[in-house]
Amino acid sequence: MRFILMLSLLTFSFSGFAQSKATQKLFKSIQKNDVVLAQSALLEGADVNGIDDFKKPTTTVLIEAVKHKRDKIVSLLLGSRADVNQRSPKDFLTGLMIASKNNDARILKILLASDADVNLENLRGETALHIAAFNNSTDAGKLLISSREIDVNAGGENCALVTAAKEGHSGMTILLKSVVNPVCLEKALQSAEKNNKDVIVRILGR
Repeated sequence: MRFILMLSLLTFSFSGFAQSKATQKLFKSIQKNDVVLAQSALLEGADVNGIDDFKKPTTTVLIEAVKHKRDKIVSLLLGSRADVNQRSPKDFLTGLMIASKNNDARILKILLASDADVNLENLRGETALHIAAFNNSTDAGKLLISSREIDVNAGGENCALVTAAKEGHSGMTILLKSVVNPVCLEKALQSAEKNNKDVIVRILGR
């Protein structure tokens, strides 16, 4: 009986080790942008929601693929049932937020097609649209507001248009101006005036 128990524990430990090695291989495939290597890692049991370090995690497989703009590997992971809304352990950002910051339309389309939640917030209460507005990521902005689920007025008096106006980003201001509610529009105009963003004031005042 004891022998069987020890054998079971050894088998369990080996399985965990094998999965860990396979997950490391999956991370390596992202660094190399090697889809074949990624497929091989998945066949070996890699964790599609795996983290980089069990003691002090800073990233996940999907987050790392998004950061490195590996669109084919992102598609592969999501097709293997990776959690599209998983967050980075380091900064609590989702893949959608990171792609919005990078203005990465290709990966945004993949994430949105996999039902990524467009209204999730980071620790500062910012959505992917806020992040797109802050970085003037107009391609990302267009894709985000095309989602039927998006709340373009999220944040209320600190909506994404206010962010764009404060930063002086005309592209995102023009994009968001016609889709937000009057409260958001008024707060954005006030923010532009307060921060001496004359071009934005003219855009919002038309």
